[in-house]
Amino acid sequence: MKELNQFNNQIFFICLFVLIGNYVLSAQYKGYFPNAVQASGVSSKFNLDTSFVEVRQLDSQIIKSYLKDKDFRYFENPEDTKTLWERFKDWIQEQIDMLYSLDPQGIRQDIIQYLLIAFAVLALMYGFYRNEIKGLFFGNKSIKQIIVNEVIEDIHTIDFNKMIEEAVQNKNYRYAIRLNYLRILKLLSDKQIINWSPEKTNHEYLKEIKSNTLFSSFSVITNDFENIWYGGFIIDQNNYSLLVGRYRDIHSLLERYQ
Repeated sequence: MKELNQFNNQIFFICLFVLIGNYVLSAQYKGYFPNAVQASGVSSKFNLDTSFVEVRQLDSQIIKSYLKDKDFRYFENPEDTKTLWERFKDWIQEQIDMLYSLDPQGIRQDIIQYLLIAFAVLALMYGFYRNEIKGLFFGNKSIKQIIVNEVIEDIHTIDFNKMIEEAVQNKNYRYAIRLNYLRILKLLSDKQIINWSPEKTNHEYLKEIKSNTLFSSFSVITNDFENIWYGGFIIDQNNYSLLVGRYRDIHSLLERYQ
């Protein structure tokens, strides 16, 4: 739900900046051409063309074939091929044009422009305060980290077999997947493939793996783990059985790793 709210906030700020940008560009255009006028007609003298004109007649069958072709039916309205986003931008532009038509002298233009800028600044400040859009620029480390202290602080002291068995018996398959993932981290650390630290992220561990086979397998279970644990995906017994097979595969690879 939090990710959905962040996405909605991002869409809101994008629309807001598009609206402000249209106002600023319109104001600049009027500033560059304040006294623009329509070009007047230019009169010229031309000699009459006295050459012979041959009038050609088109075959009636050809004309009928053109009439049947829908590409030549200019009296029909063309299909609207614009996307929903393009139609939304057109609607915004129509509202701006309507606003300017009500104020042809541009008296309220500067006031509206400054109000929109002030509103955007306040909205950004509020967004940073709520930490909703901070991740766009600085990243959200709390989401990426493996928060080991939610289980226990040191993975080397966990009795994984016992805790995984208890989690499965309680049908807490999501928690069981987390324990399986931490056990793989422990094995990688025991084999000195990674340098384990509770402050590191999953993708930092991936960068430490040199074996292509291990990298590929660990990348798959990392993606599954993040979707289930951080994404809040609910899994049942069938899903768990399928996922555990992947952990068994990488466990076998690690046992043979020299």
